[in-house]
Amino acid sequence: MKTIEELRRIRWFTDFAYILKLNKDIKIRTFCECGVGPLDIAAAPEIYNQKLADKVILVEPNEELANLAVAAMPDADIWRVAITDTEEVGGTANFRVNGGSSYIEGHWSPSPSYGPITTVKTSPFRVIDDGTIDAMVLDCEGMEWAVLKNMKSRPYFLSVEVWKGHPHENEIFNWLTENKYEIRFTTGPEGETFFLERNVEKPKTRKSRSD
Repeated sequence: MKTIEELRRIRWFTDFAYILKLNKDIKIRTFCECGVGPLDIAAAPEIYNQKLADKVILVEPNEELANLAVAAMPDADIWRVAITDTEEVGGTANFRVNGGSSYIEGHWSPSPSYGPITTVKTSPFRVIDDGTIDAMVLDCEGMEWAVLKNMKSRPYFLSVEVWKGHPHENEIFNWLTENKYEIRFTTGPEGETFFLERNVEKPKTRKSRSD
């Protein structure tokens, strides 16, 4: 079995919509992208436009990027919050604005910056997750563990960003292993984005979605 470091060197381009179409006999109740902006590199628009999931949930605390997501995907369920690792609902946090690499001030980030700071609403992920997320992109600038440890769902297909130096790398990969996820390939400039599939029997739809 390949090590994490060996897998980081295998670079594929992830076309999440294409992967779901290849698995069109698997019903995707909800697709979630946590950290959806910028849209030109997001998975959600194609999945939304091709109706590859019954429901689309987007999480984006950056106001500008959230507004673009609303315009492009008006029927999606969009949460304008930053995910935190606390149980507090309806809290706020200082947010360092840096485009698609924006992050909560005071927390580890793979792309620290000196951009402007604004205040954003926060939420634990358990408030957003209703237990029906079957496919998910998780890229929230250092708060990936805060999402995973509070998830109700166990997506069949999962893309998660784990940069070298992530303070919760061990917890993330232990959670993935315990929940039967297998790494299929990696993407990104340093192989930091892992595409995984959950090794469980997946329910099939009686009638496949059309191409």
